[in-house]
Amino acid sequence: MDGVSREIGKHMPPSPRGRQRRDSTPSSGLICRATSRRRRVSRSQSTRQWHTSSVSLKPVAEPRPSTSTKRLLSSPRHSAEKLQRRMPDLDFTGLSDQDASVVKCAIARQENFHGYIPSQSLAFIVHNYRALASSGVLEAPWLDAYMHASHLSTFGEQVVRDVFDACDRARLRELKPLGDSIVLGRDERDRITLFRGCAGPVHSLGMSWTPSLDKAIWYAAHHAEYYQLDNKAVYVATVPVNDIYCRLDHYDDDFIVRPREAWPVDVPVKEFRLDRPR
Repeated sequence: MDGVSREIGKHMPPSPRGRQRRDSTPSSGLICRATSRRRRVSRSQSTRQWHTSSVSLKPVAEPRPSTSTKRLLSSPRHSAEKLQRRMPDLDFTGLSDQDASVVKCAIARQENFHGYIPSQSLAFIVHNYRALASSGVLEAPWLDAYMHASHLSTFGEQVVRDVFDACDRARLRELKPLGDSIVLGRDERDRITLFRGCAGPVHSLGMSWTPSLDKAIWYAAHHAEYYQLDNKAVYVATVPVNDIYCRLDHYDDDFIVRPREAWPVDVPVKEFRLDRPR
């Protein structure tokens, strides 16, 4: 058998050196395929890592604010910051921090702030009417504060007139029109007769006048009864329509005007009663 094997081996061609190297070591094809696979895996991993880093670095779009967020952005804190940039300094003496913040917010939105501080708006406006007028937010809150004030003696007649003079009269008449042109006259050159009821030791002509004598008598009686006063009287004045600031209509017609002259009306004492028709 050994001789046969040697004889067969004699006739077989010798193996090339490269073949011997491939046979003596692991297959180079397997090495190439493994290397290629590792490269693909490496590229895939690096690609995933690149995408991951790209996503993390990409800026995230901010969501649109919801309704609640919009309310939050319009909260007094944000509006107060805006107000500080847009308006002059205001005197908030007498207001709590919360009320002051709400008022700042309303002013920044050009809103009527009287309803937020109904018992304090009159004093607040008197202290700040010039700044409020320059910001265009005086007329509406001042009319409400004036209409709902029980009395104005704390500030005096001159201060009340100064506030009305600081208002834009066209804006006042836009908010509170003068009314029917037939009642007032055909044009602003016409004049109108007005009355005012008073009580107490000193009678102020004031700025609130009514076209009704009956109402003026009732107002004098009511003022005397409410404040325990005597010396009731009624005054009459004739004024140009153009001098009237506006007409309030909270309870009755109330014309805001400062007559140049007024005269007392002779009213019998028995007529000053609260049950009088008006």
